[in-house]
Amino acid sequence: MTPRASTHPGENIDIAITGRGVVSSIGEGADAFFDALLERRSGVVEDLGDLSARAGAPCSDFDPTVAMT
Repeated sequence: MTPRASTHPGENIDIAITGRGVVSSIGEGADAFFDALLERRSGVVEDLGDLSARAGAPCSDFDPTVAMT
């Protein structure tokens, strides 16, 4: 059975749950993320280089070419 989700009443779309795990600014993968939570680590930084935001939480170690193969 394919999971279905409705974005509009009467309309169904296909969805997929991949189980890829956690990708966040404090750790990639469930173990690294959980350890960072226990250490109360923050991924928020004030220097985002050329971006016009005052602060953010970049996932700088994430390589999508590795994760999506």
